[in-house]
Amino acid sequence: MGRPIVLVTRNTVPSAAAASTSITELAKQGLRPACLVIVSDGVGSEPREAKVRFRMLDPHVGPAGGGGLVRFSFIPSMRGNEDLPTAEELPRRSALELAQIKELIVQKDTV
Repeated sequence: MGRPIVLVTRNTVPSAAAASTSITELAKQGLRPACLVIVSDGVGSEPREAKVRFRMLDPHVGPAGGGGLVRFSFIPSMRGNEDLPTAEELPRRSALELAQIKELIVQKDTV
């Protein structure tokens, strides 16, 4: 069965295009990512075009039928810092987002 694939991308238009290419190439190999994690870069809101592109990718990630997109909040203390927080030290919202990612991985592993 193999390990679940978790794709991680920034929330920019070029990143959305690269994620689309990655998902397409994985599909050609018969692979489906467990989830696509879209990480905010902390600079304003997600561009509309990126939102649209990510929405179009949703049916192609996660469980059959989609639902594998996870938007992960920007954590200012992690930028440029080599000391990463443990899961317990994450802000509450980020901890919930991490739990969602873990759940998608478990779902993929049991399918």
